[in-house]
Amino acid sequence: MNKKLLKAGLGAVALIAIAVPAQAQTSTPTGFSIKAGAFFPSNRQVRRDTSDTWFTAGVDYRIKEFPVTTPDYRSHLSISLDWMGSGNTHSIPLLLNYVGEQREFYWLIGAGAAFNHSSGSDNTRFGYALGLGYNFDQHGTTPAFIEARWLGTSKARESGIAVDLGIRL
Repeated sequence: MNKKLLKAGLGAVALIAIAVPAQAQTSTPTGFSIKAGAFFPSNRQVRRDTSDTWFTAGVDYRIKEFPVTTPDYRSHLSISLDWMGSGNTHSIPLLLNYVGEQREFYWLIGAGAAFNHSSGSDNTRFGYALGLGYNFDQHGTTPAFIEARWLGTSKARESGIAVDLGIRL
């Protein structure tokens, strides 16, 4: 993957994280999150054909909060749309996720569809995600987070690990 593209994407997330806090102090959360980072394909042949590192970006929207059952634990449903790609190859997973949060840490499990494209081939497969994340506590400013997810499809060669930085709007 082009390192300039990766640096530009991470720089954009950093600029948004710096620019949005003043606005967020006076508004209520919208339920949206944006993120960008790197995707590392698990399949050796895919890495040879494309790159060891792909750019990834995505959005999440919190669609349903569940009642609090214990003081330190919260959970919700979200819908996520991500894009990850290198050159002429990309994947776009659209997933419904269950997210559990305990203090700053959270985990997620999701399922849906992955729309994949490589030279001369388009397909839609079952997609899924398993992930862990950490919310940085910023006391009244736009919350930032980091997460690592295993993004997979029903075809193992279209799977890998995504590591993203993001902000909650």
